[in-house]
Amino acid sequence: MIDSSSILNINGYESKNLVYRHSFPEVFDKAIGDFIYSVNGVEFLDFFMSAGSLNYGHNNPIIKKEMITYIKNNGIINGLDFNTVARQNFINKFFEVIGDRFSNHKIFIAGPTGTNAVEAALKFVRNAKKRTNIICFSGSFHGMSLGSLAVSSSNFIRSAAQVPLYGSIFIPYPTGYMSIDNSLELIEKIIHDPLSGVDKPAAVLLEVVQGDGGINVAPKKWLQSLHRICKENDIMLIIDDIQAGCGRTGQFFSFDDYDIIPDVVILSKSISGIGLPMSLVLVDSSLDVLDSGQHTGTFRGNQLGYVAATAALDFWLDNNFTNSLKDKTLIFENCLMHIKNKFPFIEIRGKGMMWGLSFEDKPKLAGLISKFCFNQGLLLETCGRNDGVVKLLPAITVASKNIERGFKILESAIESVI
Repeated sequence: MIDSSSILNINGYESKNLVYRHSFPEVFDKAIGDFIYSVNGVEFLDFFMSAGSLNYGHNNPIIKKEMITYIKNNGIINGLDFNTVARQNFINKFFEVIGDRFSNHKIFIAGPTGTNAVEAALKFVRNAKKRTNIICFSGSFHGMSLGSLAVSSSNFIRSAAQVPLYGSIFIPYPTGYMSIDNSLELIEKIIHDPLSGVDKPAAVLLEVVQGDGGINVAPKKWLQSLHRICKENDIMLIIDDIQAGCGRTGQFFSFDDYDIIPDVVILSKSISGIGLPMSLVLVDSSLDVLDSGQHTGTFRGNQLGYVAATAALDFWLDNNFTNSLKDKTLIFENCLMHIKNKFPFIEIRGKGMMWGLSFEDKPKLAGLISKFCFNQGLLLETCGRNDGVVKLLPAITVASKNIERGFKILESAIESVI
């Protein structure tokens, strides 16, 4: 057993600009499946999964096996955007999984981060439509680079840019703290009123389930109406599925049960299947107007990411996997109902395997619950306004017994704090 005190104290070397080390004050060493372990062998059930970037759990053995084989065979690791076998296998498998409904879309593999893919998506729609404005929403989070910050609503993270952030029009999201009933009417008036003072937007950008915004879910009819408005006015609809995609809400895309086809879809986080940096943009062919090299980068060729992503996509062609996900979702929802019945004052919202317990009226409670859970061996984070929402993001492959184990700890934490 390793004594954590013997590990080099790095506090004097690192910037204070850290997040999760403050939330989870432990030195971690290993992880497998639903669990992550400290250097002292303390086991933590993970309902955080690196902010939703490990949907298939830690070190998924099927994905890891493919990676190890690839490395042993001296496979290319960084291939830029060369034609490689790993890249072609991934793209073919991706379109096999998402189906013919996206036959008019092109795939653009962006830089390794979600924010890079957001930047690329914004370039596609602005260049294609020759317009600047993007309609976005209160509670949104799309990344930390300047273009992504401009369409993210948090004043805290926007303030760090220290330059003007242009080109965004914020509308209240249909659910959550700032929700209004007539958000669609407001959008239409902005578009059509000659005295609105707003230039016609190139696109509308949103998360179907807002992650950092507090697990706010877009109503189906609302999103369908928004899709119609966009189509009628030649405005592109961009869905940021970075956190809510890759099975997190119960189906591969968060909008799969909304009966819409967005013009642009952004994926990152769990697309690689095992936590490797990777992102992509699925873009309607009519928007594919950027010239070669107008959005590029050295690490757009993460070949090992392609190998892992291809192995992860295979799960979606297995009925046993998709049926198991439905079963786990029901178990998760039953546990949530138990929490709601026992603590009726808690607002519970979410979809699939992406849920939040709202304490936004008394946000400090969420932090205390998270801390109690950590001390009892359960990792979870807080989000939303003033970090007042307890966020639950287990692996979508989580064992049923571990769902129940996690909820026992969570219930005990609520009882203790309340």
